[in-house]
Amino acid sequence: MPVLKKTVALIGLAVLMSFLTADPTHSKIEVKYDEFDETTTYMSTFESIGPWRLIRFNVFLDNDDALAGFSIELYKLEREWHFFSNEDMRIKIDKEIIAIPVLKTDSEYISHNALMTYAAYLPGKNAVDRIVDGEEITMRVYMSNRPDITWDVPERVLAEWKELLYKADVYDNGKSSDQFCFIGTTSAGR
Repeated sequence: MPVLKKTVALIGLAVLMSFLTADPTHSKIEVKYDEFDETTTYMSTFESIGPWRLIRFNVFLDNDDALAGFSIELYKLEREWHFFSNEDMRIKIDKEIIAIPVLKTDSEYISHNALMTYAAYLPGKNAVDRIVDGEEITMRVYMSNRPDITWDVPERVLAEWKELLYKADVYDNGKSSDQFCFIGTTSAGR
């Protein structure tokens, strides 16, 4: 019986330590294949990081595994409305500022104290090339009813975005062509 108590105590201590030392943000890279249109989406998703409930960077490949486009999705979950404006995101990559067109903004009432606001942006090939080569990235998004949000992208987020682009094979096998078109919707619509 004393051995069992020690074992339970050690397991409990290990679980407690994992909670205390764990990073409160969660990230993951996913690959989704759509059998209907034979397209592939690579996604880097971080939850509860900086001002975002969720931030997702997507790479879209068409049915020939050719590059079809990119998107950056931002989600805020607040007690009061925070509406994204329809202005382009501005992203500073190693002191160069690039405008990233907004694709869509939306908001949803979830409950009396949870309001979700969403925006999707479409970075072009030039912006993504700069992300791959960049060392420091700062994003500025514009809100219609709140102050603008300026956020320094953490090194680990930038590292994962770069890993995603290489996993999607965007910078190998000739997929880095300057000619691509955006197909489909953001992963939220898939």
